[in-house]
Amino acid sequence: MTFLYNKNINWIKITKSMPKFWKKTILTYLGVVYFINNILIIPWYIKDEMKTNFFDEKIQQKTRAEKFLIEYTGDSDMLTYKYLKLSSILTDTYLTYDMNIKKYDNYRETSLEKGIGVCLEMSEYTYSNFLYFTEKTENKNLRDKVRVCSGRIDTGNEYRSHQWLEIFYNNNNNNNNNNNNWAPFETTWFENKRYSKIDEIKDNKEFTHLDSIFFVKQNKDNYIPLSRVQVDENNHKHHYPDILRALTEPRGLLYTIFFE
Repeated sequence: MTFLYNKNINWIKITKSMPKFWKKTILTYLGVVYFINNILIIPWYIKDEMKTNFFDEKIQQKTRAEKFLIEYTGDSDMLTYKYLKLSSILTDTYLTYDMNIKKYDNYRETSLEKGIGVCLEMSEYTYSNFLYFTEKTENKNLRDKVRVCSGRIDTGNEYRSHQWLEIFYNNNNNNNNNNNNWAPFETTWFENKRYSKIDEIKDNKEFTHLDSIFFVKQNKDNYIPLSRVQVDENNHKHHYPDILRALTEPRGLLYTIFFE
């Protein structure tokens, strides 16, 4: 796609030389693609998030979260990381990534029954466990540091729908709750996850490597959140569509044109 930014190509001149029919056709096509990829997708994300029950006790039963009510210590950032990491590891011990989940009508029930899922289930189960741990350990104040994100991910080879978590961190002692202080917490693809091993359970009670944060190098700009959902201390669910990001994100349009 580098030719799009070639300064030697006069795109305005080329566009003006086109017949009106082709200009209207191309502009209409680009407008439709952009609307579907960036705008229409947001209500779909929110609708799906509204159906999600993060307080389904079956998730804790299947992932054995009830056996790991560990009283961690540390500041709020470290506590958040430890409980979120624990939640993700427990999800990994039960769920296996399987695209076949999409062929079932009641895929959420099937996921719990068969132990299979994709990014939706892996992120939702992890977040459900995190909410469970914050409640049982009386650390509900940590909930404002984690949220679920629905949107797209740019892998370099494709631009696809994805769901992941974000974790808040203090950046240069800046406590302002803005998007610059949020980092992706990957729950699906192991190579992007924020811990080094998946088999960190020891004696079914203790976890290793939890006292130091292992950050995998990843470009947060590759994650394009278009909608976020967060549960507060009173178990109320809040939705935050990112309309500005949707209106200013061109990658969906470019990938559709040149790669699909």
